[in-house]
Amino acid sequence: MQLELFQQVTQAVQILWQGHLLVLNLTQMDAIQAQRAVDFVAGANYSIDGQQQHLAPGLFLFAPKDVCLAKAVAETAAL
Repeated sequence: MQLELFQQVTQAVQILWQGHLLVLNLTQMDAIQAQRAVDFVAGANYSIDGQQQHLAPGLFLFAPKDVCLAKAVAETAAL
């Protein structure tokens, strides 16, 4: 999901709460707003015992606790 506005983070959190993987692309946001967004999503992810991985500058992977993150990263890289 590519975010351009901080107000879109609630959509990202809903994806996590539904138990789905989330690849968060923040490259179109300014640095301060991107940091706020990743902190917000990371907090929501923490509240559901999720995991996270920094993939590249401005690109993050968030996963629910029942997903094997090493396998998810490999599958995402294959796309």
